[in-house]
This record gives sequence, structure tokens and C-alpha cells, in this order.
Amino acid sequence: MVKIISLYLILFSVLFSAKSQNVYKSFERLRKKDFYSAQAGFNKKLKRYPAESALGLSLCYTEPSYLNIDSSLKFLLIAEKKWPTVSGKSMAKLALYGIDKNSVQKQKNLIGQLFFEHCISLNEPECFDFLVSAQPWNNNISEIIYYRDSLFYSRAKQNKSTAYVQKLLEIYPETLFKSKLHALYDSFELNNNIKTNTEVELAAFIEAHPENRFAGPLQDSLFRFFHKNDAELYLSFIKKYPLNRNVAFAWGRVYELETNYYHPALLEGFARRYPDYPNKVQLSQDINLSKLQLYPFSDSSISANAYGYKNDEMDWIIPPRIKFEEPSFFSQGYAVIGKDGLYGIINKNGVEIVPFIYDEVEVLDNTLILVSSEGLYGLLNRDGSVRHKTEYTQIIDVDSIYYLLYKGEESELYCINSSSPLIFDPTDLELLDSCYYLGYGFGGMKVGLFQSQDNCDLSEVLSIAYGEINKFGEDSFVGEIRNELKIMTKSNEMMTDSNYVSISPLHNGYALAMKETGVGYLNSQAEEVIDFQYEPYMGIMSSGLFHKGYAIVKSEGLFGIIDTAGNYKISAQYKQLIRLEDLYASRQGDHWSILSLTKDSITPALFASIDALGDGFVLYKENGKYGMMDAEMNAILPPVYRVIKKFRDYFVTLGCGNDLYYLMDGKGNLVSTIGFKSIQPLTKSHLLVNNENKIGYFRLTDGKLIME
Repeated sequence: MVKIISLYLILFSVLFSAKSQNVYKSFERLRKKDFYSAQAGFNKKLKRYPAESALGLSLCYTEPSYLNIDSSLKFLLIAEKKWPTVSGKSMAKLALYGIDKNSVQKQKNLIGQLFFEHCISLNEPECFDFLVSAQPWNNNISEIIYYRDSLFYSRAKQNKSTAYVQKLLEIYPETLFKSKLHALYDSFELNNNIKTNTEVELAAFIEAHPENRFAGPLQDSLFRFFHKNDAELYLSFIKKYPLNRNVAFAWGRVYELETNYYHPALLEGFARRYPDYPNKVQLSQDINLSKLQLYPFSDSSISANAYGYKNDEMDWIIPPRIKFEEPSFFSQGYAVIGKDGLYGIINKNGVEIVPFIYDEVEVLDNTLILVSSEGLYGLLNRDGSVRHKTEYTQIIDVDSIYYLLYKGEESELYCINSSSPLIFDPTDLELLDSCYYLGYGFGGMKVGLFQSQDNCDLSEVLSIAYGEINKFGEDSFVGEIRNELKIMTKSNEMMTDSNYVSISPLHNGYALAMKETGVGYLNSQAEEVIDFQYEPYMGIMSSGLFHKGYAIVKSEGLFGIIDTAGNYKISAQYKQLIRLEDLYASRQGDHWSILSLTKDSITPALFASIDALGDGFVLYKENGKYGMMDAEMNAILPPVYRVIKKFRDYFVTLGCGNDLYYLMDGKGNLVSTIGFKSIQPLTKSHLLVNNENKIGYFRLTDGKLIME
């Protein structure tokens, strides 16, 4: 019995040893590169020793000469699943062949790399897509995803199909090329729909595909059809495409063009005409700022030349800046400023409109800006852009519509509304009245009459054949030809056959005319209504005109006053007679009397001199001093002053007691108790005052003194 048991033990041991040696023998054959025998051995032991045999088979199939990565992966996954069941004794024997507990993971990494390289060689996105789903454990998974997404993106670019792009985005919503695919989709959508770039085509695409990334740029392209510096085009664009992203800009251009870049005189009119203008806050601020009168003041604490602008409450609106020199008053919303000997322009926000690079700068009445550099002149638009280069020897602004550019003797005539010169033969143009102009030719020796048209063209009314042309009535003229004066209509029809030496324009319905035989009067039809029986005298073209129904005439060396019927109101009895607006002054010897026809009265001859100040006020000199009375002959200022000057509704006086000037109103009352060292006219609406080395401004519109 013992012998039988021993025999069985010996037989089992021999059999086990043979089987075990077969598995390890396969690893030995694998090491010796006998892949066929190794594969056969591993296959035989796969069921009994699945982990060791599966690993061995996987290793076989990754050898270059025996490469089959699909089979290698299949057996590797079996080995990975069974690997925890491998005994320590087996691991010890496997160690002789370089196999350890990490060998399965190492093999797995190798297989993953081989699959990755295989897909790279194929360069097909489906291969990488398979790896993403089948091998999430692959060490190269990030690169695999990138390759997959990039290859699909490249394929989408080649296909040029929005449907294909949309399909990719649905299948791979988290693709690394998501943004690029969306961009590609928009690009294909654009190219498939836009062929001719017409306004209709662009508008249709924008409406149909508002989410397309190119809808914005296409809105810009659509806007360019209307972006022509024409307010009407901008307005039609706003009305037609109210949702376009350029609407705000278009409104801004309308605002700039319709107000000529925020000209103060045009802002309120713009607000009335365009109630739908969206930026009402800005418009309101601009209107308020345009009405704000600013005054230049210096701040010596900063610098002697640090000038800025304050309002009439003495608050700084434009803070003082170093090297601001010779600041001017604001005109048309702009102020000319000096800096380092050169000049530029700022607006009321203190923003530089014209750089400080010119020798001269002037804001013209026609709103253009005249600039000069090195003796030559040019013109800028109100926004500071160049309208005409600085290359002209002279520039003349005829009026608010026309201007002339000269290069030597050659000239070009321009209209403010056009950038091209007008076709106009005369070399010079001069405003006569309203819409009529004088055009000079033949070296300035002859003149013709022209009328302005709506399109800026000048139509000829009277040919350039006259020595002189003057106004007679609203649409009638006096022309001198061959030393004879003729009165004619704008249709060149003669209104009279008579010849005159001189003819005044109609004034209050009557014109003064002179013949060789004397002075008489014509009515608006050029009919002689008062005989030519009077004598000419110095100043007859002003004093001899009818004023409130009366005119001064001279007969037999003496002066009198007649009415429009030719009857004497005051007979010709004075050696000298002058009109003082509503009053008259007669001279008797060395002194003057003042006459009032309304009061039928006359003052004694007390005055050494008489002068009309305007608005019915009369300046007179009595006993070496000046006084003033009104049109009713009421004394306003007694004759105690060395100087009386009128500025609008106010008067500057210099008394005899000191050397200070005072400001007074039309009733003779002091406007300010401050006496000034000097008072000078500055603008039509302001006087410059100086007191104890401090300057200030007196506003003539309301009598306000602005002074520190």
C-alpha cells in the first residue's frame, strides 16, 4: 500500500513539473525569439494558467516580426483580469524571464502606444474615435482626442458643408474644436448665401441669420452703402435698418453734419427737427454748454501764462493750463489759443480741435477755419480736417456762402457746400446785398451783377460791362456805363431814360438823385417826385435821405427841412443843419442848437459840438465838458465829463475829478460803483475792464460784471 501511494506521489510530481516547465519553457522560447513555439506553448496552457499564458501571448504579438496588436490587446485584457490570481511561487519563476507584478501594466502601456502610433499612420479620425471609446485608459488619451477632433475639423473644412459641421457638433458636443467648428459653420453659411455683396443680399442674410458671427461685420458692410457724409443717407439707413449696430454711429454723424460739428446756432434747431435722436442727454448738455459764456482768466499760482476759462459765477469750466497764451473769447463754440508762439483751437470742453502749429488762426463767419503758416493760407473744416491745404497767398470769405482762394493773381471761387471750385469767369466776387453779388473782370475795371442759386451756382443778372453797380430797390439797380447812371430791373429793363450824376439806394421809399441841374428825389418806380431844385452839400447821402418823412435840403446856400411832398417843414434859413437821428442840430456862429420836430422846439445855441450816439442819444459839449440827452431832449448826463462813449445800452464815462472810468445805464445811473483804470471794447457783447491790475469783463447784454 505504501508503495502504491509513493508511486502516485512520484507520478503527480513529475506531471506537475512537466506542465509547469512547459509555461516557463514558453517564456524561455519567447526570450529566444522562437515566437511560433512560444505561441503554441502559451495556447496549450491558456486554460490552466490563463494569466501567465495570456501575458505570454500578448508579449508574442507585440514583437515586431510577429506583430498583431489586436490579438495582443485581447490576451493582455485576459491577463489583466487574471493577474491577481498568480501565486507568489509562479511570480518568482517568471522573474527569471523579466516578468514582475507590473509587467501587465507595462504591456498595456506599450499596446496603447502601438495603437496610438497605428492611428497616426492611418491619419483617419475614426481610428482615434475608436481609441477614445475603447481605450479610455490609454496614456495618450488627450492627444488621441486632439487628433480625432482636429482630423474631423480638417475633414469638415474640405467638405464645406454646414450639415456635416452640424452633425459633428451633435455627435461631439465637447470637441476641442467646438469654437472653430462654429466659426466654420458660420463661414460656410456666409459663403453659401453671399455671392454679389449687394445691399439686398446683405440685408436678407442678416435678417435670416442674426446669430451668425459674420452678421456684425455684414452690418458694417451694409452701413458702408450709406456712409457717405450725407445726413439724408444716414437718416434713410436709420429708418431702413433700425436694429443695425451702426445706428448709434449714424445718429452721431447726423448730429455732426446737421449741426456742423456742434455749432451753437444749430443745436436747438436740431433738437426740434429730430425728436427721435437717441442721445438726448448729450444733446441737452451740448445746448447748455453752448449757451454758457466762458471768460479767459489766468492763474498766477500755476504760471504767468496759465490761462483757463471761468463761467460768470467765477467757477473754472476749463482749468488753467501751462503755456496757454492770448486766449480769445469763444466764437461759434471755439476759442483761438496761443501756445509757444503758435496758435490752435479748443472747444468748450477743452478739447483740442486744431493743433497748435499755425502762425495765425481765425474762425470765419462761414464757419470755416482760416489758418496760416509761413506766409501761406489754408482752410480747415469745423472738425479740424483739412479742406484746402496751406498753399494760398490769400483767402477771402465773401460771405457765409462763398469764398475765394488766390495763388498770386489766379483765383478760384468755392461754395461752402461744395469741395470743388465753381465755374466762374470773374476773378473777384463781392456781396452787394442779400443774394446779389458783384463780379469783377478785366483786371477789376468792369463789374457785373450775379444772383446766387440754390445749387450755389451764380447766374448772370447784368453783364460785366459796367464801371459801377449799386442797389436801388429790392430788385432794381443803378449801373454806371459810359459815365452815365441808369436805373434798371434785374431783368435788365430800364426804369427811366433820365441821366443822373449820382443816385442813392431807396430809403424809406425815396432815393436822392443828382443831375447837373441840382438835387431831387425819386420814388420806388424811379419816377421824379420832387423837383431837382436843391443844392448838393457835404454829407448829403446820409442827411439828405428821408427819415420819418423828413429830409435836409440846401437852397441858396442855406439849409432847411422838407417833407415827402417837397413842402418845407423848416424853411431854408440855417448855415448848417445836421440830423441827429430823431433830432436835428443847427449851427449859429460857433455854437449849435438842437431842434425837435415832434416838440416843435429849439434849444439856445449853447453847444460847442454835437454828435449822435445812437438810439436817440445825443452827445454835446458845453463849456469844455461833455453831457448827454435823449431823443426827447431830456438831460441824461450833465456836462461834467471828459469822455462819454456808448456801447449798446451802456455808457462809459470819465469825469473830471479823477482818472477812473465808470459804467452807467441809459438813465444816467451807475451800473457799478467800481471805478476802472481802463475800459475797452472787446467784442460786440463785452467790454474789457481793468482795476488794480485785475482784469474783468462787462457783459453788455445784461449789464453783468464778471471779475475776480
